[in-house]
Amino acid sequence: MTDQDSTEKVGRGPKALVCLLLLCAAVYAVCAIVVDMPSSPVQTRIAQPANKVIHPVFDQDWQLFAPTPATSNSLIKVTAVTESGGTLTTQAPFDIEAPLEKEAIANPVLPTKLAGLSLAANEEWNTYRTKLQAIKSTVAPENRTAAITALDHEYRYTYDSLDRAASYYAHARFPGTQIVKVRVTFYKQDMVPFSRRNDHPIMPVKPLLQTSWLPYIADIDGGS
Repeated sequence: MTDQDSTEKVGRGPKALVCLLLLCAAVYAVCAIVVDMPSSPVQTRIAQPANKVIHPVFDQDWQLFAPTPATSNSLIKVTAVTESGGTLTTQAPFDIEAPLEKEAIANPVLPTKLAGLSLAANEEWNTYRTKLQAIKSTVAPENRTAAITALDHEYRYTYDSLDRAASYYAHARFPGTQIVKVRVTFYKQDMVPFSRRNDHPIMPVKPLLQTSWLPYIADIDGGS
């Protein structure tokens, strides 16, 4: 073997690696462009395979990098249905986001990481809501149910995580109570404008997305 042959073999490895990285970058770029395209019937169809590449590892709410700051706060509320003596009772919804954020503020030295869960949940379900709205507005009525079913299947693990979180907080809220099912609702509340900061107005709370009823998971934190 000559020195030239040895050099060529050594150089093939880095070249192949560079080509592979460029190919992966190109696939990611194309998928990102497809996912972020304006909603249309064509975009809805071709976005399905692109979502499998982007979601959930590379999913990103690009509003984080927008030149304008956020103008609203988010709320996450859990509703539980309890059973006592054969009677079902729908309990009043209770907020689970504010306590998480207050807990982090109250412990500045060793803050909890749980507050990040609410941020992640809001971002994840905001993306889901955007996709759901695109399906309802662009997919033909006869194909809409199948498209929503495919979307729910894509988010099946997210649903499971949300179900477990809701079950945990429902168990903590109603200890010793037979809980049948839970539901989560995401809300938006506009921030108080700077010009009205001294008026202390109560800003309206608007529902954004409500899940279907989810089965209560009894083994969360020793739930009954």
